[in-house]
Amino acid sequence: MFKLVVADTVFTASGGSIGPFRYAILYNVTATNKLIGYYDNAASITLADTDTFTTDFDATNGVFTIA
Repeated sequence: MFKLVVADTVFTASGGSIGPFRYAILYNVTATNKLIGYYDNAASITLADTDTFTTDFDATNGVFTIA
């Protein structure tokens, strides 16, 4: 069985705004940038300067499991 567990990531707008965006891409940088999946926020958002956005992944169950 394989379970992908990913640490939460915080994005902070600095020096201006970020967005609008709706998706965060998950990829493996050690395997020639192979796509793993994506995180759908369900709606587009824009971060104003100093705003933060946190991808809140499940540390126990992981992003997905392959049995």
